[in-house]
Amino acid sequence: MRTVLLLSLFLTPFFTALAQNVPADSVEITPDHYRVYRADGAPATLEDVFAAMDTVDVVFVGEEHNDPVAHFLQKRLLEEAY
Repeated sequence: MRTVLLLSLFLTPFFTALAQNVPADSVEITPDHYRVYRADGAPATLEDVFAAMDTVDVVFVGEEHNDPVAHFLQKRLLEEAY
């Protein structure tokens, strides 16, 4: 049986608004720009997500265009998967 991990990138309202006109490479992304939660609503870390990725066969990641925080997180997920 295959296991799937679904990730949805919910970002802080401040950075989502700021992201509209800011190139992704010109901003330093920190954990202050995003939040990570477990399925039960408990806080988690990006490292928790990386650990969960090791236990599944497929990872789905949500997309929000023109958002440097989402693009940063997608890049980190791809780097970790590699």
